[in-house]
Amino acid sequence: MSRSSFLSKFLPWIILLVLGAALLGGILSSSLAPSTPAQERTPALAYLSMAGEGKSLWRVNLDGSGSQQLSQAGASVVNYAPSLDGNWLAYAVARGETSSELWVGDRDGSNPRLLVDCGMERCEAPAWSPDGEKLAYSRLSARDAFARIWLVDVRSGETAPLMADAAIYGTLAAWSPVGERISFYDPAWSPIRIFALTTGQLTPVFSRYPTAGTWSVDGKYLLYVGLDAALLPQRVTAYQLDLTSMQVTPLFMQGAQDVTYSVPLLSPDGQNYLVGGRFLGGSHAVHLWLLNAEGNQQQVVSSDFLTTRGAYSWDSTGERVVFQELMLGSSQAQPEIVLWERSTGQAMVIIQKAAQPRWLP
Repeated sequence: MSRSSFLSKFLPWIILLVLGAALLGGILSSSLAPSTPAQERTPALAYLSMAGEGKSLWRVNLDGSGSQQLSQAGASVVNYAPSLDGNWLAYAVARGETSSELWVGDRDGSNPRLLVDCGMERCEAPAWSPDGEKLAYSRLSARDAFARIWLVDVRSGETAPLMADAAIYGTLAAWSPVGERISFYDPAWSPIRIFALTTGQLTPVFSRYPTAGTWSVDGKYLLYVGLDAALLPQRVTAYQLDLTSMQVTPLFMQGAQDVTYSVPLLSPDGQNYLVGGRFLGGSHAVHLWLLNAEGNQQQVVSSDFLTTRGAYSWDSTGERVVFQELMLGSSQAQPEIVLWERSTGQAMVIIQKAAQPRWLP
């Protein structure tokens, strides 16, 4: 067959294939393209609304305006996570009493799609890789006593266990901000485990407390808490692990000695720790402070004995903190989300009947 006759016979099909590939690529690209460019938008907060039956995923502006539901109507959201750049949201949706599945969507709630159909298994606690390409999540099957950590490719939906060893359990996965490590809590043996993605090395960190810890912004330190049984009454102590030297440093040793701590968060500039603390032998209230490494108080974020606090986090500038609080002593109390400005020391309730706030940069 001559070249001209070959082209005349097959050129229309070649064109259709090229156009089809281009269209498919456009669809895939658009499904992962942010609905609003980062430079054209203002920061917001995502949260779980407690109003009505079940929990639903919403967003709100920092002044409390513009509340918008992000999850599908009727979906009961277990937990969720925004991507690091704020373009995407991953969330676990309950399916009955014993199973859940993972969904992803844009920051404005558009383009929702089922990412992992877990069947009769429970898939929860998604955590984004820094590049937004993968999610780590916990997956619990009926044949296992505890959950394991799995990874899923956000584009393809391909999913597999983080480690081949079925005896390594895990939940509450947290990525290092540079993407080279994942920390998680092992509910079977109670340590934190750090998995190095490049080498496959698994490092245990003694904790005996259900946390995966939090990472410094440069990925050099893991901050966590551990149950200190040597002290009476027992209390939770905060620590900082240097990933280069593997040296563990106790935190806040010069602070109040009658305090049990929650997991600390290092500020973006690495100078202060945002941490919750509860005084032993008294109220169940968790207070929020800014402390230095020795435990000397730099600033009070929120403190009274009638309210407890949790789910706290810095914004990317280190100038604002968001947290949830709950009035103690009332079965009718509902959580509310509070925004605190570091420069003024002022706090403002953003929205009521809401929990688990996360930043949407």
